[in-house]
Amino acid sequence: MIAVAGISHTSAGFESLATFTGKYTRKEEASLHLSGQIWVETCNRIELYAELEKTSQQEIENILLRQFGLTQKPAGFYVYTGGDAIFHLLKVAAGLDSAVLGEDQVLAQLKQSFQRAAEARMTSPYLNKVFHKTFATGKQVRSLTGINKGNRSVASISVSLADRFLRDNQLSKNACILVLGAGETGNLLTEILVDKKYRQIRIWNRTADRAIELSSRFGLETVATSSLPSAYQDADIVLVATSSKKTLIDYQVEGTRKQRLLIDLSMPFQVKPGTIIPGTTHFNLSQITAIREQTDKSRQKAVEDALQLVYAAQQEILSWQDQKWVAQTLSQWRSLLQMVQERQIRDFMRDNPDANPEHLQELAIRMSSQVLKQLAWTIRQQQLTDEGSQWSKLLATVEPYEQLN
Repeated sequence: MIAVAGISHTSAGFESLATFTGKYTRKEEASLHLSGQIWVETCNRIELYAELEKTSQQEIENILLRQFGLTQKPAGFYVYTGGDAIFHLLKVAAGLDSAVLGEDQVLAQLKQSFQRAAEARMTSPYLNKVFHKTFATGKQVRSLTGINKGNRSVASISVSLADRFLRDNQLSKNACILVLGAGETGNLLTEILVDKKYRQIRIWNRTADRAIELSSRFGLETVATSSLPSAYQDADIVLVATSSKKTLIDYQVEGTRKQRLLIDLSMPFQVKPGTIIPGTTHFNLSQITAIREQTDKSRQKAVEDALQLVYAAQQEILSWQDQKWVAQTLSQWRSLLQMVQERQIRDFMRDNPDANPEHLQELAIRMSSQVLKQLAWTIRQQQLTDEGSQWSKLLATVEPYEQLN
C-alpha cells in the first residue's frame, strides 16, 4: 500500500515548518519495511512517500516516523495511507496544496524528487506507476482547468512587490537589488528581474560557483561573502531565497538609510528577529501566502474542476490494486488446480495402471482452464458491484494444500 508522512505549511504553518526543518533527521537508506520510498523536500513541505506492506495504522506510523528519526508525531505532522495518501499526492501535484494555488513549480519539484529516488534505486514498480499517473494528472489539471492562469509564483509575487515599492518611493529601475541565493527560486527571481529590465542586480550564494554561474548568464555582478554586509547596506531591495538552516541576516544596518524592501522567501526564515529597523519593509512566506489567498477566492470554480480530476485519478489508481488482487487470485488458483490435478492423476494411475497418463493430463488441463475462465468471469462480474474487491481478496488467500486427501 501507499503511505505518506510529513509536515507542510498547510498543516503546521511556516514557523513550525521552519522549526521542524532544523530538527528532524532524514533516513534515506533502504528499509526492510519499505518496498520503495521517495522524499519530497521543498520550502513548503517535507514528505516521505512510501510503499509498504499493509499492517495496522499505528505500525505504519511507527515505521514512517523512524525514517524521520522520530519516535512521536510532532504538532502538524500527518500520516495518510491507502486512498487518502494517493489523494494527498494528487492534490500536491495539482497545486491544490501549494502556498500559491496551482503553481507549476511544485510539479517540477515532485518530478525532481522522483528522479533522485529512481537514480538511487529507492523506488518500486508500483510507486513508479503511481507517480507517473500523478505527473500526468498534474499536467491535465493545469491544461483543462486553467488553475494556474494568471497565477503568480512566489518569485513573481515578490517582484510585483518590488515594482510597487519602487513606485511608492519614486525609485527607478536603476535601484540596487541584492539577490541572496542562486538556487531554483533565486534563478527564477533573477530571470524575472532581468526580463523586467532591472539593471543593477547583484548575486550572492554560499557556494560562490553557483553565484558566478547565475551572474554570468545575465552579465550581473557577484558578491563575495566578505562583502555581504556592505552589499546589504547599499541595496534598495533585498530578496532572500536560500536553503540554509543557519540564519543568514543577523546584523542590523545602522545610520540614516533610505527605504529598503526585504523579502525573505527562505524556509527556515533567514532574517533574524529583531534585525528589522525602521525604514525597512519586510515580507516573508507567511505574508506571501496571505496575498495568494486573495487570488484563490476568485478561482474557486477552477479548484472544484481540479478536485474532480484528482478524484477520478485517485479512483483509477485504486482500481489498479483491485486488478492486482485479480491477478493474484488467478495465479493462486492456477497453482492450486495444478496441485490437485497432479494428485488426482497419480491416484487414478495407481488404481488404473493401463490408463494413458498423457490423455489424463490433457483432460485435466482442459478442465482447469475452464474452471479458471469461469472464476475470472465471476470476479469481473463482482467487480461491477461494491463486493468485487472483497471477493478477489478472499479468493486470493486460498493456498494450495497438501492436507486434502
